[in-house]
Amino acid sequence: MEEQAVQAYSNITTHLTRLRRKESLIRLLSASALSACILLGTGLLLVAAEHLFYLPVLARSTFLTLILTASCFTLVRWGILPLLSPKPLEHYAIKVEDRFPEFKNRLIGTLQLWSKRYENPEGYSRAMIERIAQEADAIAGRVDVSRVIDRRVLFNGGKALAGICIIWLVIIGSSPEAMRKAVIRCLHPSTPFIRPPDVAISVKPGDAEVLKGSDLEIEIQLSGRIPREVTLHYAYGTLERASDIGSQSETENTKGWNQVKLPTQRKRKDILKYSFKDLYRPILYYVKANRVRSPTFLIKVSEPPMVKHVFVRYRFPPYTMLAPITGEDGNISALVGTEVSMRILSNKRLDGARLLMDDGSVVDCEVRGRSAKAKVSVERDLRYHIDLTDTAGNHNLQPVEYRIQALRDEYPRVRIAHPGQDTDLSEDMILPLLIEASDDFGISRLELVYNRTGQTEQGREPISLLGKPLRGVTEEYTWDLSALNLLPEDLVRYHVEVYDNDAISGPKKAVSKEFTVRFPSVREIFEEAQREQRGDITQLEGMLEELDRIKEGLKELRRKLLKGRRPEWEDERQVRSAAEEQMKMIQAIRDIANEVEHTINRLRTKNLLTLETLRKMEQLKELLDRVATPEMKKALERVHKAMKQLDPQQLERAIKEFTFSQEEFQKRLDRTISILKRLQLEQQLDAAVRLSEELVRRQKQLNKAVKKEKEKEGLASTQESIQKDTEYLGDSLGKLEEEIPTAQLGSVSDLTTKMGRAASMMRAGEIEPASKVGEEILSDLKILSNRLRDFRDRVMEGQKAQIVREIKDTLRDVMYLSESQEELAKDSGTGRAQTKEVSERQAIILQGTSGVAKDLWQIAQKTFFINEEIGNAVGRALSSMNNAISALENRNRRLASVFQHEALGNLNQTAILLYQAFSNVLSAPSSIGFNELMQKLQGLSDRQKAINDATERLGQGKLSLEEQAMLARLAAEQAIVKRGIEELAEQMGSRRDVLGRIDELGKEVAEVIKDLQREQVNQETIQRQRRILSRLLDAQRSLRRRDYTRRREAEVGGKYFRRGPDGLPEDLGERRNLLEEELKKVLQQDYSSEYRELILRYFEAISGDVETSR
Repeated sequence: MEEQAVQAYSNITTHLTRLRRKESLIRLLSASALSACILLGTGLLLVAAEHLFYLPVLARSTFLTLILTASCFTLVRWGILPLLSPKPLEHYAIKVEDRFPEFKNRLIGTLQLWSKRYENPEGYSRAMIERIAQEADAIAGRVDVSRVIDRRVLFNGGKALAGICIIWLVIIGSSPEAMRKAVIRCLHPSTPFIRPPDVAISVKPGDAEVLKGSDLEIEIQLSGRIPREVTLHYAYGTLERASDIGSQSETENTKGWNQVKLPTQRKRKDILKYSFKDLYRPILYYVKANRVRSPTFLIKVSEPPMVKHVFVRYRFPPYTMLAPITGEDGNISALVGTEVSMRILSNKRLDGARLLMDDGSVVDCEVRGRSAKAKVSVERDLRYHIDLTDTAGNHNLQPVEYRIQALRDEYPRVRIAHPGQDTDLSEDMILPLLIEASDDFGISRLELVYNRTGQTEQGREPISLLGKPLRGVTEEYTWDLSALNLLPEDLVRYHVEVYDNDAISGPKKAVSKEFTVRFPSVREIFEEAQREQRGDITQLEGMLEELDRIKEGLKELRRKLLKGRRPEWEDERQVRSAAEEQMKMIQAIRDIANEVEHTINRLRTKNLLTLETLRKMEQLKELLDRVATPEMKKALERVHKAMKQLDPQQLERAIKEFTFSQEEFQKRLDRTISILKRLQLEQQLDAAVRLSEELVRRQKQLNKAVKKEKEKEGLASTQESIQKDTEYLGDSLGKLEEEIPTAQLGSVSDLTTKMGRAASMMRAGEIEPASKVGEEILSDLKILSNRLRDFRDRVMEGQKAQIVREIKDTLRDVMYLSESQEELAKDSGTGRAQTKEVSERQAIILQGTSGVAKDLWQIAQKTFFINEEIGNAVGRALSSMNNAISALENRNRRLASVFQHEALGNLNQTAILLYQAFSNVLSAPSSIGFNELMQKLQGLSDRQKAINDATERLGQGKLSLEEQAMLARLAAEQAIVKRGIEELAEQMGSRRDVLGRIDELGKEVAEVIKDLQREQVNQETIQRQRRILSRLLDAQRSLRRRDYTRRREAEVGGKYFRRGPDGLPEDLGERRNLLEEELKKVLQQDYSSEYRELILRYFEAISGDVETSR
């Protein structure tokens, strides 16, 4: 029971304590609301007053202090203090009993009596006290004791606070900026604030920094009482801000300020804009509206980033072998593949740089301070500009546009300098080529490309280039076409291809002009040569007729001048015309001489004539060169001079000399024509022999091909080609019948019939029968060729024998006349004979000498060995005899004796020269050692060619052991060639000029041997080897052309001084010493033993006659 009472008392105190706590909280909240209402309400009044009146600092501080004090007092007094000093529970028990009467004081009684339950002086019953507590607890459990708290105070305070907040929001919302500023001023009570003007001015961007030359737009925002217009004040230069230079009035009075009136719309808010254009200097500005002005702002003008210099460094592709170069220009011009390093220098520090290409690509630069670096590879033509960004983010304005020009590696160039035209192939099947190739950076490969007519496949021969690629090459290349097995009339087209060393775009190719080399048939060559010669003869004969006409005209003019008539204009025209015609003839003869030289070279190259015939043709060419004598040219000059002076006597003498030179010219021309006709016959015989030999060779090749059963149609065509040339040979022999009897050679009709039958068999596929007929044809051709060769030799020997007899007979006549002249000179000098007798005897000798001169002229029409020196010696003898007769007629025997001895000396000289001509005729067809020399030269050429090929294959650089051994073997082979050349030069002796300059090759070969032994093979070594091979081939051609020495050509006689009448030598007329000297000279030459014996007999005969005459 007691425990229930204790529990009941505890419950009652708990209910009351809770009630007391809730009431204290409500009071605190109510006090807080009241304090907030006081703060916000009075604060709103303060803000409103500040907004309206801009309260001074003291007023703001006072009002703010009072507001804070009242608010804090209210909170402390009615909110905080009740918490600190709570009321007793009895107070709350009374309030509960007042609110709930059913307690009937039980609640207050329990609180008051519970403490007296054990000590009860008044004598209250304990059970009663516990009974009251239990009843009170029961009632408290049934009712809500918290209802006794008055919550209306809290509710009213909240409503008041909400109302005040709404008022704040309404007022602030009506003018947020102004109220915000008022609140800020109120929150800073000690800070003095200036009352704002009626109009507010805001300027954007205010202070700014722009690039030189750019524009800046400013924006002026107005609010408040906006006037009709505002004024923009600005000044250029470095003026200080208005706040730094004085008051507003002072600023307005500052000189240098410009004004701009800006109209407004007079709205509550307005925005005005103005642009400063092309700013190049700093500018100060401010805006003024009524008496309100904005702060002074500064616009700084800064330099934009700008390219000051562009430095470039070119690194060219390695294959160009060009050293790097530098430049100072952003315009790049370089070869494709060139790496260009750029360094760009700016006027200020940079934050970034780029190269912007016109194709959209971007090259970023590495920036460091004021410089930027970039790398560009030149690939194609582009345009670009440099975009710079400074540390302020500014870009360069109007950047310069640069150009990248990609230069293309030029195509190489190549030409075939020699022969440089379509040409014929020589018999040795060798075509020397001179190839010139060049490129801007280097040549990597050179090839000779060719194809034979009728074949589609091209052949290629690489032309070796050792060492680094060369920019220019002049290559002497010896092309051997023997491997092509060409037939007569075959044509080969060829050109040279050159490749450069472009390692970027790939090697580029250039092709030379295409030429052809033709393997002509013997028939074609001779036909062309004979056509040319027939034309030459016709032209020369026409000249003779024209000379006769001109000579008759000049003789008639001379007769008129001798009669004393002065020359007239018509005479001058006639002489001028004659001189012009003469000069045209001289030029025509020179042209003919050039044609003859061309024919000689062509026939010599093809080895189509005997050496003797070729020598005669060369002598014919020299004869043509000497037709126009220097005397004729001088005579023409004297005629021109006499015509200008119009002197009859001088003109008559000039015409006389010119007529005489014309006669000499006519004689030489007549001799040339005669020899040319005889030479034509020899050429025709040589041609017939050479053609027959060619037919034998071709038939042999055909027979071999038939046995191999090659393509039938081609075999038949080849046989028909041989048949055609055989028919031509028969026609040529028929034409020769008019000159010499060729009937003994037989007819070729049977032979051509066999050839036609063989061709038909081949075409029909009857190979075996065709082969048998081919062997018969070959046998018949060999017989025909041998007959032709023997016939030619007999004809040539017959002609030579006739000339030998005629020279021999003339030499005897000259010897006889010499003896007679010697006896006459002795008789005349001693006075043993009368003057008349001496004169008659001299006249007889003169007549005989004239006959000798005519005989010599007739012989000279047939041979070159009767040269001008012989004719001059006879002419001098005749002149001396005439002078002697004239002196005898004048009874001057002393002078006549002088002329007689002079005539004797000229006759003796004539005899010596005639004997030399005689010996030359005998030895003319000499060919001693020819075949042996040809074999040795061919062997040396083949060996040298093999050495050259092996050396070129080795190349350059570090050599392996095997290649070093190969070089040693090549050096030994080259030494063998050197010894062979030396042996040939020694063997030829005095006739080594036949080999050209082969004996001078020793130095070249020695240098090559040194290079091979030192293992230092380079381009110069290869060139030396090629020159050696070229010289050896030239020597072969030279040996084919001429088997005689220069000392045995037409100019055989030595030059003897003319003995004049003033100082006669003591041995004049005593010819033994002269003959002995001449004998020694002649015997030093290479004659056979038979010829040497004949020469000795002639000299002994002459010497014996001299002894007898003595």
